[in-house]
Amino acid sequence: MVQASNAAAEKAGEVFSYDELPYESYVYKTTHPDHLYVVGRMFGMNPPDFATARVLELGCASGGNLFPYAVRYPKSKCVGVDLSVEEINEGNRIRKEMGLKNAELMQKNIMEIGKDFGAFDYIICHGVFSWVPDEVRDRILVLCRDNLSKNGMAFISYNAYPGWHFTGAVRNIMKYHAGLFKTPQEKVMQVRALLNFLSDNMPAGNAVVKQIIDAERETFTKVNDTYIYHDHLSGINSPYYLHEFADMLAKHDLQYVGDTNVNTMYLKNMGEAVSRQLSKIPDIVRQEQYMDFLNNRRFRMSIVTHKDVVLNRNVDPARIMDFYLTARYRPEAKDPDITKEISFKKGDGGGHFKTTEPPASAFFMALFEAGKIPASVEDIVRRTLEKLKEKGQEEDERMVRPLVLRLGAEFAFSGLIDLHASSVGVVRAVSKKPVAYAIARQEAKDRPDRKNLTCAYHETVSTDRFVNRLLLLCDGKRDAKAMAEKMMEVVREGEVVLLDTSGLPFASSAITHDKISEMVEKSLERFARAGLLVA
Repeated sequence: MVQASNAAAEKAGEVFSYDELPYESYVYKTTHPDHLYVVGRMFGMNPPDFATARVLELGCASGGNLFPYAVRYPKSKCVGVDLSVEEINEGNRIRKEMGLKNAELMQKNIMEIGKDFGAFDYIICHGVFSWVPDEVRDRILVLCRDNLSKNGMAFISYNAYPGWHFTGAVRNIMKYHAGLFKTPQEKVMQVRALLNFLSDNMPAGNAVVKQIIDAERETFTKVNDTYIYHDHLSGINSPYYLHEFADMLAKHDLQYVGDTNVNTMYLKNMGEAVSRQLSKIPDIVRQEQYMDFLNNRRFRMSIVTHKDVVLNRNVDPARIMDFYLTARYRPEAKDPDITKEISFKKGDGGGHFKTTEPPASAFFMALFEAGKIPASVEDIVRRTLEKLKEKGQEEDERMVRPLVLRLGAEFAFSGLIDLHASSVGVVRAVSKKPVAYAIARQEAKDRPDRKNLTCAYHETVSTDRFVNRLLLLCDGKRDAKAMAEKMMEVVREGEVVLLDTSGLPFASSAITHDKISEMVEKSLERFARAGLLVA
């Protein structure tokens, strides 16, 4: 994240230094050019090639979101800027250790960036826009206008109304309480305790207020201290309605393309009655504004481009032929029969859907079984035909292909299928001498106790000290047996302490070579499934 300057922060009433408590730098899948490219193509744009693009990230912290992209696309040119000296120094250390030649981090104020900084095909501005003074917000939009290439795309996230009307009230309560304490750590610890106190002691008549407090308390169980400190206790926090954001874009010769999560734009996800009513509105911004009212939306991730770029939101299902697909659902039964009704559970836990027709069931199962490695439409058509043939359900490819296109597009907009610009360079199975994803190995080396690592899918995977140490051994020089021997040595020397399901250390008698070998084998298999192995 970026602040305009310490002086600007002081003008807002309080200085929140990113050097005092550095912002933990993570990957954000929906910010990255390969994903933005997909959304742009779906809406009729002709975005720049994501694999060779010039990419700028504003508020890059130590490069946790930018470096994985640079590693995956070595022909790209990635530049990150941040005001924090500590963040940039840390990021440059990592960059040098990894030998990243196509990435560059600069300690720089956004206000200092002008046309002479160069043109970029993709600009990423995540977690900045709502947390800086007005003049910096204006500069961000000027930068998007002046430094974005002809068909380039920018990602800008911000807190949104109407949801932040409620969250803002809680923020004011937390800021009042945090003002009684000095260090960032004290402030965060105290506001966590405050939310617990308020929720546990709220009078019965204040059910609505308690619901808002509980929602924030639940959010805080899923985030780290730096998020709470910088996002909720910062001196500046300016939410916007979507229509206000669109008006700001128009003043800078920019336009709103859509949300980085396209399923949030899909009217049919709102139900038949809402869809029928809102479909009468020809303006996409107005449509989505009413959807925000209904959903009480509190955060937005908007894609922006130049005002003269022609968009086409009448999506042709055939457009998904250009992409790769992965499923965000799973069958509820093991090995279901495609000739019978199959119930699928949505990946986000948001319900179920059923299929009764064999061709549709075969398609959904074929995509699910393809796993996390994105599969081409051609591959899924082939797998679907094979599944139908296995059950004696012969189908003509000319009939199956339109079905795959229609269901693929419909479920992509429903949020049950992810579209990808390319496949991912990972392995499906454990090789004889595995090689770990470079970013994950660097993270495990830097912080052995880290609880998550970045995988090649541009997501994080939950880990522990044993897993992190094992990942360092995946250097292409050792087989599973050699890794098990080394991990046995590591455990015996106390570098890694094994815990049972209750969180207590294993008795030394229970730590056998067979036990360690089993743990190594299972961990390696998980690495392959999770996108942590590239060879």
